[in-house]
Amino acid sequence: MKIETWDINQLRQVNLPSHLNDEYQRIFNGFTFFGPTLISKLKKSKDSKTLVALEDTIVGVLVFEWRTRPFGRYYVNTIDIEKNHKNQKIGTTLIKTLDDAEFLKGKILQLGHYSEEGDKYIRHVFENELMAKDYALISGTYHSRKPKGTGIFADDGDRLRSRYPANM
Repeated sequence: MKIETWDINQLRQVNLPSHLNDEYQRIFNGFTFFGPTLISKLKKSKDSKTLVALEDTIVGVLVFEWRTRPFGRYYVNTIDIEKNHKNQKIGTTLIKTLDDAEFLKGKILQLGHYSEEGDKYIRHVFENELMAKDYALISGTYHSRKPKGTGIFADDGDRLRSRYPANM
């Protein structure tokens, strides 16, 4: 499996016409959220990024929407794995790739809100695996000022004391 970072222009290439042809079915059929509706929403944010897990086709996506209020940050919009590839650690691999993602360096990453399935299978991966040494990591319920420096931040803006070193 190969992991790539795509921008909105690369995603547009898979946003095929709305009629359901064979190629369209091949790309989007096994996904719950990933499809033309999500891609159309992301077109409004030219700075959005997507981590894409590729085999012969797209088997998983981790989608980040760029948000500017109250401060600039990448927001985890969706993580979606093709139904025939679930339970193969694709989501875990996509998440672990974040600590080396160039587009996050010096930026802020805000976790989204979890679906029931995400709460069960994905939340612990975000919370236990990411080190956030080159970016600031905040939760979906973060309600404080813009984080200063890098590391993992509590909802009140304080840097969490954890096993991960904080870089300033």
